[in-house]
Amino acid sequence: FPRYTVLTLFSLVPQADGSLTTTFFDQRTEEVNLLKSSAAANNVALWVSIGGAGLSDGFEGIIGNASAEQNFINNILAFVALHGFSGVDLDWEYPKTQAQSDAFAIFLANLKAALPAGVSLSIDAPTFVHTYLNHGASIPPRDVYSTAHFNAVDYFNIMAYDMDVTEGEVARYTATEATVNWWRDRGLDMSKALLGVPFYGRDWSSGKKADMTWAYYEGWRDLNPTLIDKVYFTSEADRI
Repeated sequence: FPRYTVLTLFSLVPQADGSLTTTFFDQRTEEVNLLKSSAAANNVALWVSIGGAGLSDGFEGIIGNASAEQNFINNILAFVALHGFSGVDLDWEYPKTQAQSDAFAIFLANLKAALPAGVSLSIDAPTFVHTYLNHGASIPPRDVYSTAHFNAVDYFNIMAYDMDVTEGEVARYTATEATVNWWRDRGLDMSKALLGVPFYGRDWSSGKKADMTWAYYEGWRDLNPTLIDKVYFTSEADRI
């Protein structure tokens, strides 16, 4: 814990009516309480994340719907107060239209205004590489967060991983640098920027990517000596 400043617990799941599914916390009361006490003892801020990959569908029903948005804000405030969280991270992956993106910026400002003093707000953002490789010059609205989004939040989390520039590439340095510069050039105040980096490798031996930690890999390679070169971690030479 002394190595951290902030620990974010993942994740609450938003529903279209603005309610929150709290299963992760409900099933882990003992663990959550231990994390809370350990964080407090080490002066570590405890945040909560809402959404995430595969858990974001509810945002589409909420954003742009005044009653659902208010319900969402009320539920977030209640959960933050219940656990004494110091911050909220919204991980919507991702707005699909320009109207959704614009409405999200307005919602963020309203949520930030409603949060108690001292409670921070962040959002997560895709990388330039995702955008460039998948869409070329046609940048989809989901990837064009603007100064309105930047101004509404305290921190902007750049998810610089899973970029797969080539097979197995998780977070190449040059791609990460391009991503940071891309957001900065669009008006992001770099004092708000946080960089997400991978602490895992990718197993491509079966033709399907799967994540594994280094510790898991050390055991795995002993059982699969002919497949060692099919697991990709980030090297010190040219990648983060």
